[in-house]
Amino acid sequence: MSRQEPGWLPRIMSTRSWRGSGTQAGRKLLLLPTQAAVLVGLMGAACGPGGASRSDGAGNEGSGGQSDAGNVLSVSTDGGGETTDAGIPRPSDDAGADSAAFSDAGGSFDAAPAATCAPITSIGGLVTQYGSDSTASTVTPMGTRFEAAAQAGPISAANASFLATATANPVVGDATSATSLTWQAVTVKLYPSGMPSPADINQHAIGDCNGDSAMAAMAYVNPSFVRSVLADNGDGTFNVSMFDPTGKPITVVVDSEVLVDEGSTSSLGQVSALDGSADWATVLEKAVMKYDYAYGMVGQIDGIGSEELIPMFTGTGGSIAFSPGSLTSAQFQQVVTVSLAAGKFITGGFNEVLAIGQDQTVTAHGYAVMVPTDPSADMADMRNPWGVNPWESSSTSGYDTSTDGLLQLPLSTAPNDWAQIVDLRIIDPGALCAGATTPFAPQIARGAAPIHIREPHALRAR
Repeated sequence: MSRQEPGWLPRIMSTRSWRGSGTQAGRKLLLLPTQAAVLVGLMGAACGPGGASRSDGAGNEGSGGQSDAGNVLSVSTDGGGETTDAGIPRPSDDAGADSAAFSDAGGSFDAAPAATCAPITSIGGLVTQYGSDSTASTVTPMGTRFEAAAQAGPISAANASFLATATANPVVGDATSATSLTWQAVTVKLYPSGMPSPADINQHAIGDCNGDSAMAAMAYVNPSFVRSVLADNGDGTFNVSMFDPTGKPITVVVDSEVLVDEGSTSSLGQVSALDGSADWATVLEKAVMKYDYAYGMVGQIDGIGSEELIPMFTGTGGSIAFSPGSLTSAQFQQVVTVSLAAGKFITGGFNEVLAIGQDQTVTAHGYAVMVPTDPSADMADMRNPWGVNPWESSSTSGYDTSTDGLLQLPLSTAPNDWAQIVDLRIIDPGALCAGATTPFAPQIARGAAPIHIREPHALRAR
C-alpha cells in the first residue's frame, strides 16, 4: 500500500527494521504538508528520482534581494584557519573573535553557545543586499526548516528507543525512494583518506546529492569537526552526536548494516568511499535516515537540503542563499573565499548545462563549493558528489573520472558569465569552527580502475 494511506502505520516490518509507534508516528503524517511548504531553498528535492527543482532550477528560493532577516552580524577576511601541508584545514587559532552567525535569531529557546568563528564583515554589504531565504529562526536554533518538528513536541518513547538502538533500521521505503536496495552488513573503514575528505563522498543510488555535498563541505572546511561527531564503539556500531529539532544534543546509534543493491553483498546504494566501500559518510548518512524518520523532517532522505542536514550535526541552523546572477564573478569569488576562510559550509548548483573543459555541469544537482584553484582565473571550485562528471562531448559516453568530480569555474568567460548560472547556500558551522583557504586537491581512485557512477543511478541521483 502507499506510504500516504493511514494503514501504513501498523505494517509488519522486516526482522531488523523498526518503526516507532504512538504519537510521533501519528503526527509525522500531519507534519508533512506543513514541512513541504517551508522546505524551500537549495536543490533538495530536485536530487531525488523524478524530482523537480524547488525554485529557479539551480536551487535557491526567490531571485535575490535582501535577506528576510536583514540583521547580518560580523563578517571579515581574517582568521581563516591554517592548513597542513596536505591541504587539510586545522582548527583556526583565531577563534573567539565575533559571532559569525548570519542573523540574531532572538526568541525564547535556549540557544546553543555563540559561534566563535572568524567574522566576515567584509562581505556584510553583499549579504544584506543580495542574500535571500534566510533560515534563521526565532523558534529553534536549528533554523526554520526544523520549526514544525520542534513545535510538535518530544518524540515518542518508541522513536527515542529506535534512535538509541544500533540494530534498528527504518524500512527501506521509508528511508529512501531509491528501489532495489536492502540492508546488508558490510565492513566500514571510517577514514580511508586519513582524515575526512570530500573524496570520501561518492553518491550512488540515493538521490540526496545536496546532503552528500553538505557532508563534503563539512569535511573540506573542518575535518576535525566531522571526526568529533562520530565514535567507533569497536563492535561494528557507532555513536553519532546530533541535535534534535529544538537544538538539544542527542546520540543516534547505528550499526554496520547499510543499503546495498539487492542481490549484492557489497555494491553500496548509499554514499561510499572512492573505492566503493563504506566510510564515515556512509555512517553519517544512515544516522540522518534514522533521525529523519524519528522526527519526521523530510520524509525520505532523497532531496534533503544542506540547510537541513548540517544543523543536525552543528545544532545551528542559520544560513543564507544567493540566487544565480545576484553577484558578479568577482563578488561571487569574494563571498566564497571569505565565507570559507571564516568556517562557513557552502553548497551550490547550476541552472544550465555548460561545458567546462572536457566536463559538463549537471542541473538540479547539489555540489560542494570550494576555494578557487587559481584565484586569478577561477571564480570558485565546485565538486560533484558523484565523484565524477559527465563528459562534455556527446559522442563520448560515460564520465570523466580523472578529477574526482571537481569543476573549476572561470571568473568570466564570454559569452558565459558563470555567476549567472550558479547559486549558493552558505551555512553557519556552529561553535566549532576552522576554515578553508587551500584549494581541494582531487584524489584519483586507488587500485586498478576508478569507480564509476552506475548509469541508472546517475539518472536518478540528481
